[in-house]
Amino acid sequence: MDNSESDKIVLNFVKYKHKKRLYYQKILHPVLASQDEISYNKRNRLSIEGKTVTGHMRGSRWKNAAGILAPAVLFALFLAGCGVKNENTAAAATSETVSVSEPTLPGAAGEQEAFCLVTSDLHFTLSDVSSVYTLGKYTPELARAFAEEAAGRKPDVVLMCGDNTNSSRAEDLEAFTDILAPLHEVGCEVILVTGNHDCGFTEEEFFGCIDRLCNVTERDPASYSYAVVTHGCRFLAMDDNTAVPGGERGTYKKETMEWLKRQLAEAEEMGERVVFISHHSLTTAGNAELDDYYRLDEPELAGLLREHGVQMAFTGHRHSQEILKDGDFYEIISAPLMAAPHIYGELVIYERAASYKTVPLAIDRYGTRRLKEALASEAETSGENLDSIVEAVLGKRYSRAKREEIGKLFAAFMSAYAEGTLADHREEIMGSPHYEDFLEAFAESNYGPWIRYMMETTAEPGNRAVISLAECS
Repeated sequence: MDNSESDKIVLNFVKYKHKKRLYYQKILHPVLASQDEISYNKRNRLSIEGKTVTGHMRGSRWKNAAGILAPAVLFALFLAGCGVKNENTAAAATSETVSVSEPTLPGAAGEQEAFCLVTSDLHFTLSDVSSVYTLGKYTPELARAFAEEAAGRKPDVVLMCGDNTNSSRAEDLEAFTDILAPLHEVGCEVILVTGNHDCGFTEEEFFGCIDRLCNVTERDPASYSYAVVTHGCRFLAMDDNTAVPGGERGTYKKETMEWLKRQLAEAEEMGERVVFISHHSLTTAGNAELDDYYRLDEPELAGLLREHGVQMAFTGHRHSQEILKDGDFYEIISAPLMAAPHIYGELVIYERAASYKTVPLAIDRYGTRRLKEALASEAETSGENLDSIVEAVLGKRYSRAKREEIGKLFAAFMSAYAEGTLADHREEIMGSPHYEDFLEAFAESNYGPWIRYMMETTAEPGNRAVISLAECS
């Protein structure tokens, strides 16, 4: 395999706990992986263009990591994922094993206005079990687990930031709606936006389901965008996919931009706080190639939102957990619920502040036995897949010992990136004596510039934030 093939593949690995054992769960990055070339054979081993690649990441080979990476608390995720058994280590897929610092609100936050849960990219399917989304057949069970957990938490609003289905099949959206509709029946507004995988529904199919999930205040006649006004907020659910259906880069129709301007002006007039929801990102990924895929192609949008005092936007699509801050504007990008570590966001909006943090879906409590076993099975083979990626990219350019050290840093980076904790782990990763080797090893791959950019610029956690809000007039 030459570098041009291997460079198209990126896997992420995070730990999963099942029956008191710690496993490594793989996540495919949707942009940095060439989905058409990746599949899994009957033993669930990674194949690239029909070639099965194997490795030896699992087992004692990685146990030496304990003596290299410190402090142990910050690298507990990495050590668990690489086969080091540590009963005190948090496991990313279970509620009792992931800890996110509680955001500290300012003393003058005021009264609570809305309690929201936020998620994205479930890729729900009843029948389209893609070779890339190897957990596709279990997405109904993940959806039910989320709905059951949400019902117990009694949110005012649930935000779902696109790619709710995997292939825009009406029967998938209807089945997904059947699972979520009981939340609306007890007073929760479930607000969905379209993603690039949700472009094939007719208007009747889409809004027939939306009307079962929330009380729509106003619809945009030119797209599948709509507004929901509740709890002192105007939630703008923006459709950035139907202007160019299925396109990698989202955009709005001219008429939709005019509708958005009217919504923003009306919210100001009514003294409502605007919460903006779309699938594609509003702000830069720091890489021109990635921006073409990730970012909304609407240069006017950021300035328009600022002009009207919007401070919070929620998006998906990247299959990562990030918080991008520009002055007093926050874009929160939600991790995919369908992939480990299976986290979602908890947003509490007060009069003059908002707090956000990620929460792991309690699969141990709400997941079926079949789902737990599937996740454990997936995780058992992930170590050798990670080894395959490292070996494919590095080849024989380094000694075996150095390749192992570079592999450890790659695993640590990818795990932290998936959970939104890269800022917490950044100093430790950069402090490794093998850090420069790590950057050099991946520099010629298509994700080398992205790794360097993330390491150099990620200063704030992606899994928690406190936002000071301007008063709504």
